Amino acid sequence: FGVPVGLGTILLALTIWDWRVNRRFGVFPAALAVLLVYHVATLGLHRSPAWNAFCVAFLGWPLT
Repeated sequence: FGVPVGLGTILLALTIWDWRVNRRFGVFPAALAVLLVYHVATLGLHRSPAWNAFCVAFLGWPLT
């Protein structure tokens, strides 16, 4: 959890700094959102029955 939490903290701090200095939301909130979506998907998606069904179907596709 060290690197993702550290990176999320840095992105959150940069978002707050950018808002206080420039009164705008730049790229930092988007990067934080992508990071959070990635980690939620990585940590929780494997429990979803729909995701498991997709994986079983994907393994059955003739890709070669």
